[in-house]
Amino acid sequence: MIKKEVWPIVVILVLVIFIAACGEEEVKEKKINASISKFFVQDIGEEYQLILGFKAGTKEITPDGELTIKVTDTLNDEELYTQKRPIAAEDFSEQTIKLANDTFNAAVIYLPKAEIKIAAAKKGEIKITFASNLTGKLSKSKEISLPAINSEELEQLNEEKYLEEHFTAQQSVDADIWQIELTGFGYFEPKVKDGKKEKHYRLDLKITNNGEKDKSFAPGSWMIAAGTKSYKLRSLKEKSAGLLSYSKPIKAGESREGFLLFEPLPEETAEAKLTFKLGKETVEINLPLVG
Repeated sequence: MIKKEVWPIVVILVLVIFIAACGEEEVKEKKINASISKFFVQDIGEEYQLILGFKAGTKEITPDGELTIKVTDTLNDEELYTQKRPIAAEDFSEQTIKLANDTFNAAVIYLPKAEIKIAAAKKGEIKITFASNLTGKLSKSKEISLPAINSEELEQLNEEKYLEEHFTAQQSVDADIWQIELTGFGYFEPKVKDGKKEKHYRLDLKITNNGEKDKSFAPGSWMIAAGTKSYKLRSLKEKSAGLLSYSKPIKAGESREGFLLFEPLPEETAEAKLTFKLGKETVEINLPLVG
């Protein structure tokens, strides 16, 4: 039996629990069945203009929350841009679809193209995710044309990335009048204009004519040998200015530099050598993969 003097405390506790329960119900009731009813992306030169409208049922709303914007090169599954930013009622203004004479409230966001990572693909995807206590999490996506890049810019971008990650070397061998020097090596995964990236193994070479006359460097049967396996020479779909060229003779006393691409070696490869034919001679250069 509860003592008389304890009753006021019990009543207060019951009231507190009741009020808390009502408060929880109130919070739950606040969450509404909302949607991103309109989502437009317009290319306006140096920026993309994002227009997004919200509805709860048939009623327009202007919710406060956090917007996440992501731009992706879907062809190569590469994220090019991500940003989180708040949205509040003051970000909304009246917008009109002119041909339909459809007026609605929408938040207008501007995304500078300069902030988007350069991609070789022509098309990509922009995805927005809006989150708030009122609406929960809402998402929409749309295909967009990515900022254009020319072949020279793309080649420079690929070269810069390779130089950041490659290894330098100073392995050389003499054959006939030639000195063949390995100056660098590493994985090379160039972006291809509107195509998928492909991983290669790249060797950077310097060929010097130590003879007394101009002569063409004419090797054949290029291959990387690693254990019992061999990795063949590859070519690029798009010509690169950096590829080693045999088309013109090398002047006496001068050098020519360039790279060759091969099928990619497994990362755990510790011993390998470059082999090729030069006339009747087989030339070998060990690759310094450990050290």
